[in-house]
Amino acid sequence: MTTVEYAGNAVIAILYVTEVIVCWRRADAYFPLWDTVVSWIMLAGNTLSSLIWAPLAFGMYALAWQIAPTKISSSTWWTFILLFIVDDFVHYWGHRCEHVLRPFWVSHFTHHSSHEFNLTVAFRTSWTGGLLLWLFRMPLALLGFEPGAIVSVALLGALLQVPAHTRYFRSLGFLEYVLVTPSSHRVHHGRNPEYVNKNFGGVLIVWDRLFGTFQPERAPVNFGTISIYSGSLNPLLLAFGEWYRMACDVWQSKTWTDRLNHIWRVPQVAVGPPESPRK
Repeated sequence: MTTVEYAGNAVIAILYVTEVIVCWRRADAYFPLWDTVVSWIMLAGNTLSSLIWAPLAFGMYALAWQIAPTKISSSTWWTFILLFIVDDFVHYWGHRCEHVLRPFWVSHFTHHSSHEFNLTVAFRTSWTGGLLLWLFRMPLALLGFEPGAIVSVALLGALLQVPAHTRYFRSLGFLEYVLVTPSSHRVHHGRNPEYVNKNFGGVLIVWDRLFGTFQPERAPVNFGTISIYSGSLNPLLLAFGEWYRMACDVWQSKTWTDRLNHIWRVPQVAVGPPESPRK
């Protein structure tokens, strides 16, 4: 781990403990025991699976960087800032694809599976997302950004996204126009009809404002998704349930057109109407 990662993890640990204490002092029921335990289990599985997916991603970035027509050094502060901004732009579109293309949603669903919203939810991450997510950052390597710098900026962005997962802080004033805040990210995790597929930004909310996907928080947020596995406490269903449903939909289809529709159709159509969660 780098110094930045150690420092970032330390800050997140302090924030997490602080949120738990505040929640306890205020008697807010934001940390149900088993929902919290499941989030930590999903993080453990993600950490183990990254032993496979991280080398895959780095290897693909390295191959793309080798054929890039130009090479961009990461040794200067301005190239690092440029990479951070470009990476956040790429993250926006990648995240948007995760919500509207089913091969990506079946993994990303894990992160949206809780009916709670706290810093632990930020740790509820996919075990299979690394299979395809490297595709979104391939353009960065083809532009000439070094593979190590791409990975570092991606990790930094992930750390900066964690604090937005909290029910506390209603508004952060002018920062709401620039950054992804707890308020804007609560909207993203909502299954209210007006909140579905909104606020995809990672660190910067400006992309949502530019591309028409921004939605302010007005009505109380109903957290989770319309998947039958939403709210489940079974880690295996959270990790593989949507993969299983996609496979079943494809297997039961009668025509190749239907099979392709079930593979690529947006999740809100493909996963069906709301049902009781399976524990």
